[in-house]
Amino acid sequence: MCPLRYPLNTDSRGRYLILNGMLEGQPITLATVYGPNSHQLRFIKRFLKKLISLASGPIVLGGDFNILINATLDYSGPQRSGRPDLGDVLKVNSLHDIWRYLHGGERDFTFLSVSHLSQSRLDYFLISSDLITKATKADIGTATWSDHAPVSLELRSDMPNPAPPQWLLNTFLLKNPDRVHYFRESLREFLATNDTPGLHFHSMVCPKSFHERHSFTSSGQTEKTAELTYLRGLN
Repeated sequence: MCPLRYPLNTDSRGRYLILNGMLEGQPITLATVYGPNSHQLRFIKRFLKKLISLASGPIVLGGDFNILINATLDYSGPQRSGRPDLGDVLKVNSLHDIWRYLHGGERDFTFLSVSHLSQSRLDYFLISSDLITKATKADIGTATWSDHAPVSLELRSDMPNPAPPQWLLNTFLLKNPDRVHYFRESLREFLATNDTPGLHFHSMVCPKSFHERHSFTSSGQTEKTAELTYLRGLN
């Protein structure tokens, strides 16, 4: 069952999506936003007010905000006075710029304006305070087909890691004589080709299934030669 539940909450222009759900048994709210090119601060304030009112748990919000968080660190280019930023708005709403939190005073940008000869960081993830300790990685990628660079966020899971599945041979394959012949020839070619001085492969070969397992030792080529002799006699 999908841990996220509908309905989605969005606006008529498709500028944001808000989705509540469960993650590791706990409520969480995921949201994305695409800020307008004008009146950005007013739009973001209204959107965050709605997001906070609908949230059912910690918030993970990502998108293209089209507005800076810090006009000094997140912008490089001709200086313009009165440039708005989101710094105070995020404090009021208890949201955190996790890329800045993890990267300190580093400067990196997600948007290049050729016409204005400027670079800006306009794309980012904002998270609630109780998710900060779970954030392990936040990166800015390389812009390719889009004029904005992608951003990514990784959160640590508190669930135990499941044991890796054990590989089992599909014995149905051994009922096909052509496939068995292919296994035999491939193993013979492998042993003949990988003739490394000082190393040999100790293999346990079942004459019926030709199922092999190899481990490396350093006692010379004696057993490998014996293996080749054994394989030649399988025909």
